[in-house]
Amino acid sequence: MIEMNAWLEDEAKKRHSSLVNAAQLLQDSGYTISAELPQLPAKVDICDVLKASIKNYDVLEPEIEDYCEAERRTSYRLPPHPKNPEHEEMRDRLIWCRILRYSVTTKNSIVIVSHDQIFKNGAASDEGRNARISIASSPEDLDQRLGERPAHIQTLINELLTFSKQFKANNLSISDSDISSIDNVKNRRNVDGVVDKSFDIFITGNDKPIQGVMSLLGGKPLVLSLNNKKHVFYAEENERGAEAILQNLMSERPDVALSELRHLIGD
Repeated sequence: MIEMNAWLEDEAKKRHSSLVNAAQLLQDSGYTISAELPQLPAKVDICDVLKASIKNYDVLEPEIEDYCEAERRTSYRLPPHPKNPEHEEMRDRLIWCRILRYSVTTKNSIVIVSHDQIFKNGAASDEGRNARISIASSPEDLDQRLGERPAHIQTLINELLTFSKQFKANNLSISDSDISSIDNVKNRRNVDGVVDKSFDIFITGNDKPIQGVMSLLGGKPLVLSLNNKKHVFYAEENERGAEAILQNLMSERPDVALSELRHLIGD
């Protein structure tokens, strides 16, 4: 919480400074600003905000046994391990040990909001699974775990479901109800207008994500590749669209057309 409060204070100062600089630039350019600039906001304690907005809110303070266990694991290089063992932080060990001890007092699942590798490794271990610990590595992932899907995630799921017939034909359980969350979404626009979306699909009851890459033209799915082209599906209604792309490229950019052809056929 100390780090979160420090981040909030720093973010508030940056945004206030940006407003002041923008106002000064306008004034130097001859503009008159009628509205009074807002003052730097008072410091906010994130604990107070959470307590006011969440009914069942509690702060888990580490105790001496947590410190001892964290020190033992660090000294003997016991799991879970961070991404770089040479830059291990005692704080992360302490958080993990405190959460483990808390897990035996509740039947609820536990979600750690972090992108640190040590927590991902811990959640993927037998110890983490037995403690019902999972990781939300992005705001979108957390929203979905709380039952709220951002609009762009729901759009992506709707695009995925255009391949539902192919999923069933290949015995893949990928439906709206099966998908617990989608994370690590990245978009890339190619020179031919095709947009490639890469993402990880998390299925309820399965810790290992399905890696997906979907190509779209004009917002409509063309090709879907799952798990590094282990499964490649084509949208039936867009076969002509894929053909049109290649014909257009062959006349304008033959080199790109060959690359796109290989991409479409999964080569």
